[in-house]
Amino acid sequence: MLKYFKNTVLYNAFIDKGIGIVTGWKKPSLILEHLTEESLNKVKTIEAK
Repeated sequence: MLKYFKNTVLYNAFIDKGIGIVTGWKKPSLILEHLTEESLNKVKTIEAK
């Protein structure tokens, strides 16, 4: 059974402008693990809504 990660937010305060990733079925930290260093520098927030 899939687990729903409600209202989990990972936020990078060191980035002024960037992209946001919204997910409901994946734990946000799992997504961060699969991003390249270049991509990580562009992600401002990852949210599970």
